[in-house]
Amino acid sequence: MIDIQTVEDVQVLTFSSGRVNAQDVELLEELTGALGELVRLGAGALVITGAGRAFSAGVDLNRVVDGGAGYAERLIPALSAAFEAMFC
Repeated sequence: MIDIQTVEDVQVLTFSSGRVNAQDVELLEELTGALGELVRLGAGALVITGAGRAFSAGVDLNRVVDGGAGYAERLIPALSAAFEAMFC
């Protein structure tokens, strides 16, 4: 779901999840792990992009509706962790 390439001194992280890269628990957990690994490696500049026609449609609302409260209880911490990893 996430690919990281090095272009000169820049890391390019690409979402590749479905038609519009909607964010679900699994993608967010993978993103958090990838960002943590880049920090541990001392990576510098980072570009985040999306494969296909969209960067990201945001949270996968279909998964939220289908998964109900149980899924939302997993999603909120995963979303929070991804934002914290991105902005630390």
